[in-house]
Amino acid sequence: MSGGVVDGTAVSAANTNAAFIEKNAADVMPFDLTLGSGLIFTQVSTLATPAASTNRLYFKADGILYSLNSSGVETKVRTPSSGELPTTVINGTSTQVMYIHATTYMGGDSTFTFNDTTKTLNATHMTATNFTGALIGNASTATSATSATSATSATTATNIAGGSGGSIPYQASSGSTSLLNNGTAGQILSSQGTTLAPVWINAASGGGGGGSLQWVEASSSPVATVDSVNNRTYAYTATLTQDLYTTIKVPSTYNAGKQIKMLLTYYSPDTSGTGLLSSISTLIRAGTDAITSTTNQRTSTNTAFTFSGSANVLRTVTLDLSDSTGKINSVAISAGDVILVNLFRGTDTATSDIQALVYGAEVTFQ
Repeated sequence: MSGGVVDGTAVSAANTNAAFIEKNAADVMPFDLTLGSGLIFTQVSTLATPAASTNRLYFKADGILYSLNSSGVETKVRTPSSGELPTTVINGTSTQVMYIHATTYMGGDSTFTFNDTTKTLNATHMTATNFTGALIGNASTATSATSATSATSATTATNIAGGSGGSIPYQASSGSTSLLNNGTAGQILSSQGTTLAPVWINAASGGGGGGSLQWVEASSSPVATVDSVNNRTYAYTATLTQDLYTTIKVPSTYNAGKQIKMLLTYYSPDTSGTGLLSSISTLIRAGTDAITSTTNQRTSTNTAFTFSGSANVLRTVTLDLSDSTGKINSVAISAGDVILVNLFRGTDTATSDIQALVYGAEVTFQ
């Protein structure tokens, strides 16, 4: 290589067989330039960073040729074998999934990882036009899902798997949806309160407005009169002790455990003060209690209502004849039983009469 230059040192016949071609005492070239025998490199450790705008080539003990640039970055230089991809070192940490930027770099992202033990991908956000196969996990927000075989939670979904015609979905608990099978014709949906599942019950019969609820007047009863618009009313006068009575037969369609209430319509010319209509209900169990029994009684828990605004506004008071579990004095009500109701005016501050509509009472069996 007479006339050649290696790392700034002229090559001549006198130095072509040296173990190292020396540029200076601090900078050596680790190869043998024996003519006709190719380049023979000595395996070394990483060398010193070369001068600016230059690269240094050398072999290490692993038999791979390395390039060291003037920034001190060392990379492998090799030609892949047949069927072998070039080895590239990508910055990242264990379990991260590699990604390739459009123009500048490759790397890993801590929000997108691969678990080699469970063979699963974990990602903060994944987007795809279509998914094939079972989709398992949580979908907190989904605009459209054509087919999701299995999903724990889906905020928005077009269809729900399972169930049958007429089934109604309801929350069995937080994050858990169940389906209520369809009831029979004529049944209505009823809440059981708290977190219990809804149920289908038979529609209640008996009680209600019109002539189906008859009041019995005693010597202490309010006087029934006809008002200015021809409504028949009972006038409950302030400071007087007045009572009305009626008898309610519990219908055969009554579902045990359901609360029984009376809805009573009234009005008053007062525009201030309070008014209170209350009831005492007495349970007479069919085949058990004498009609004169007063053992099982209950006073309604409704509170006084406040008059405000215009005079003679039609209002409704709800009287709980039983407790929320369908009992009076902790005794269960059954179909066929009788409830005797005493309607009276409680302690209030309004000074005018409270006009209760004679035919304005309704009984509900929830």
